[in-house]
Amino acid sequence: MTDTTTPHGTELQLPPYSGHLAVCAKCGHGDVSTEYQPPLPPRTIRRTDTGIQHGPLPERQQRSCDWCSYTWDEAVGVEPTLPTPLTETELAYALDNSTPYPVELHPHVAAAMATSLAKMLTAYPRPGHAVWDVDVPADRPEETRPTPAEDVPPTEASAAEEVSGE
Repeated sequence: MTDTTTPHGTELQLPPYSGHLAVCAKCGHGDVSTEYQPPLPPRTIRRTDTGIQHGPLPERQQRSCDWCSYTWDEAVGVEPTLPTPLTETELAYALDNSTPYPVELHPHVAAAMATSLAKMLTAYPRPGHAVWDVDVPADRPEETRPTPAEDVPPTEASAAEEVSGE
């Protein structure tokens, strides 16, 4: 066991391993590389490509952003537990209720899109977001569906209102 007490007498604490879904803390990019770093004993100096490291350092995972080259250390650990992935039904429900404009997405179209997406990716619900609510009712009420826009061509009066900014 390597002593990881700093020269100031405090224990070096690393953030937990963020797993394969890590994002860069600096730029937010999702392409992150990982390289295992063995422990560095006290009064040891290691020269690296990015500079000099002084011991003591615990064993750790060195993360590096492939986009901006920012590096940081994380504790060695197991992959964090992920939430249960969305099912095709839950993904179809989310697709049907996430359109930012009043377009009706028919249930069979949403189901076909969800089936295709489920073959290509694994989707997880974002905690606290209403659209990704995974409690999909078996027979959802009609008022939860987007309402279609009226197919009424603009009149000359409504076009004049838009131009004048009223």
